[in-house]
Amino acid sequence: MSKVDLAIIGSGGAAFAAAIRASGLGRSVVMIERGTFGGTCVNTGCVPSKALIAAGQARHVAADAGTRFPGIATSAGPVDLAALVAGTQDLVEELRAEKYAAVAKAHGWRVMHGQATFAGTPQTPVLQVTGPEGRVEVVEAAHYRQGDEVAINLDTSLSGGHYRLTEESFNSSLAHAKCL
Repeated sequence: MSKVDLAIIGSGGAAFAAAIRASGLGRSVVMIERGTFGGTCVNTGCVPSKALIAAGQARHVAADAGTRFPGIATSAGPVDLAALVAGTQDLVEELRAEKYAAVAKAHGWRVMHGQATFAGTPQTPVLQVTGPEGRVEVVEAAHYRQGDEVAINLDTSLSGGHYRLTEESFNSSLAHAKCL
């Protein structure tokens, strides 16, 4: 079993903000990602969409420049969509390595690849992380963070012992998060 101060489920921008802050305060951190490392922005959102928009704009300007600016000869041939998509993917992979993997390494927190599920009891919650090969590792943390939530504090007032986030536990978690 691994014991850390902060266990983060997910690896997007909010997860990185929490991990950087906690590690900067000398706290031990583990980040758990079940999908592609880096979150939506770098992988499928902001970065690839803006790269494709910029490419479209560049082609439009090249095609239109000759009529808008006499004396400038430009041309815009057909788009090689496969090459454009491949170039965009190269950019995504470069930024994922430079802005995500390298940051985690520089700040010294562990990255785990796998599916995290809460287990244990409300008094001593733990995460069970099932890796890609099916290996299960248990992580116990003083604090848990998931995606873009501020903090998670577990309460079992629902029947069957399910975990839920209550307003009281949310406010309590905010106070604990500020103490990190």
